[in-house]
Amino acid sequence: MALKEFYPQQYARRTETGRVGPKSGSEKIFQIDLELFEIESNLLHGVAPITGIAAPTGYIQSELGGFHSMPLVDGESLLSRSDRRSLGEDEIAQLAAELLRLTDWLHAQGILHLDIKLHNVMFDRQGQVWLSDFGAAVRLDETAQRDEPFIITAGFAPPEQVWGEGEQVGVEADWYGVGATLHTCLADFRPPDSDYRHRLVHERREPDPLVEVGPLAPGMPQALLDAVRGCLSLERKARHQGVEALRTWLQERGQTERAGDAVVAARRAGDLACLEENWTQARDGYESGAQVGDLPCQLALAWIYDEGNTTLNDESAALEVYGKAADQGRPLALYRVFRILEEREETPLASAEKYLLKAADAGYLRAVREVARRWVEHEGSIDWEVGHDMLWRAARMGSVTSQYWLAEWLDDEERWEEKWRWMTHAAQGGRRRAQLELGLAYCSGAHGVVAVNPKQARRWLEKAWNNGLSEAAAPLADLLARGAGGACDFPRAIDLLSRIEKWSGSRAAYGMGMAYWRARRPHYDPFTARQWFEKAVERGSKPALLALGEMCQDGVGGEQDVERAARCFERAAEAGLFEGDYALGRLLEKLAQSGDDPRWAQAKGHYESAAGQGHEEAAKRLRKMAKKGDEWTRVEPRGKRKRRKK
Repeated sequence: MALKEFYPQQYARRTETGRVGPKSGSEKIFQIDLELFEIESNLLHGVAPITGIAAPTGYIQSELGGFHSMPLVDGESLLSRSDRRSLGEDEIAQLAAELLRLTDWLHAQGILHLDIKLHNVMFDRQGQVWLSDFGAAVRLDETAQRDEPFIITAGFAPPEQVWGEGEQVGVEADWYGVGATLHTCLADFRPPDSDYRHRLVHERREPDPLVEVGPLAPGMPQALLDAVRGCLSLERKARHQGVEALRTWLQERGQTERAGDAVVAARRAGDLACLEENWTQARDGYESGAQVGDLPCQLALAWIYDEGNTTLNDESAALEVYGKAADQGRPLALYRVFRILEEREETPLASAEKYLLKAADAGYLRAVREVARRWVEHEGSIDWEVGHDMLWRAARMGSVTSQYWLAEWLDDEERWEEKWRWMTHAAQGGRRRAQLELGLAYCSGAHGVVAVNPKQARRWLEKAWNNGLSEAAAPLADLLARGAGGACDFPRAIDLLSRIEKWSGSRAAYGMGMAYWRARRPHYDPFTARQWFEKAVERGSKPALLALGEMCQDGVGGEQDVERAARCFERAAEAGLFEGDYALGRLLEKLAQSGDDPRWAQAKGHYESAAGQGHEEAAKRLRKMAKKGDEWTRVEPRGKRKRRKK
């Protein structure tokens, strides 16, 4: 038996006494997860699990925290094994048969696992497959009444689970996880997010971005590939057909059919030696299989020489073994040959990139993404047309990073709508920089395509902040302080800004100023806001120049100082903020007494500068000034006439 401790690293900490407790500000989510952890231990209460189910058998509450008691699986995860080598057809068949057996048993007990992936599939020392981590599991009869969202892993969860549609979540969700796990083993990368696939297929009417696995796994039976694709269908009913096709393939193939005994022994000897970190014995085991042409043994042997951080590192030997695997048409081997040649100074870069392009042409996502990256960052000798095509291809294949690169690259006025669509895809895929960009776009609007929407702005900035992006704190605090897009939460706004002041003083000071300036009463305090803007300017904040200039111009939070306002706006313009040109133009236009006043011409110049950078209000002011002409004189408004008393 083994004990599993409740210790969520994101929001848990260990006290001086050794007890596990919540981090500051995470008390609520810590308590919710602790309750779910306890519920998980009772999932199979009163039922003896079969071999292969590594589920909790009890809950222990001690002075140090909560623990699960569960079967001890002495071995390695499928993720660890697949990082080292690919799986042969016989191993894929064993894995598929075991996953179907284990999920069938769970479903018979009225339980859905809902998190089947490489991390949660284990191999013990005898080669038995185990299914672990039941933190996302639910009872089948409780899904329809479920209020809270389901736990998901991107790429391994079907759309109905991602959307939280409890009444639609059934046994088909686990079959999707089985299909995604087999797809990842065959292709060496996970499928695109099901939500992204659904948007492209059903909303955009574009082809499904799920790649054909055949070119990535040469030699695998087409019946297996078709069955795996069926399990990954977006439609629940179609997954039934995929699972039945997988069962049929397993039956026709036969339970006893497998690779030669010598090859099986070589793989097993190498895998067990790797668990013991006995690299010499692992090399000898894999080498005996590689000599008879077994692809998994070849990849494992090359891994020991190249990426295993072992005492046997040998680039030349790795290159030779990868070359043999590449001759069998494995794109993974081509990609790793490129990686080795790239680091060699004596190898021309163009020669190394030939292997990269071959792997990318076969549809290997890592290679496609690498070609796109080198093209975006102007690295290497990638042809413009090839790099452009690969960027689009990687984005369509579901690479969140490539989707963000594509959104950044699409900067023409005619393609702004497309730009923000890809930015949304990247944000939904978890790219935190895209979440920040999208949140800021919803704060103030963007290119006439993204409308101002404080609720959406708050949602995306929250996600960016929760994903560790400190730059989201200031705009999020501004929304919280104003109560825009939701309830006003001034204390939390100040807390957010206090957290980032240690490593981002200028941004925190600017955020503090905005929070006090734009907050609702009774928190509105322009005098404190102006003091924070002064600090932010001293610390080098460019946006603070605009805010301080506006307060000086209008005499808010202190004395009116038009000259200082003009200096602030001018510094902001020099720093590259076209809003500074617009603000300075407005100030000079108000100060001008006639069309002959030099400030009138200066205002025009600043408006033209701002309009040239896309500022719409500056363009409107220019049109109004042109309509007014230069032949005018400011006339002071007359005072109100006093009524005569009758």
